[in-house]
Amino acid sequence: MKKHIFTLGATALVSIGIADAASADTDTHKVKAGETLFSISQQHNVTVEDLKKWNGLSSTLIYANQTLQIDLHLLTLHLVQLQLQHLQIIHIQ
Repeated sequence: MKKHIFTLGATALVSIGIADAASADTDTHKVKAGETLFSISQQHNVTVEDLKKWNGLSSTLIYANQTLQIDLHLLTLHLVQLQLQHLQIIHIQ
């Protein structure tokens, strides 16, 4: 019985995440002095490679006051994956 409840919960989280992603495509992040692509990626739960791809960057060099695009579709999918991983860890224990 517990396995069925877990499956339904995971399906609901995925459905909610995809519905939220459909409401907006991108957000922006204005780079502050001292920030790096890595620190920004950690703030938004995405990878450095994601940030580079979304912003057409060929290197990790960024500047203060530069505006970076954050793809909310992929960001939401990352967050849903993290939630599902968390549910799996709880379920196993």
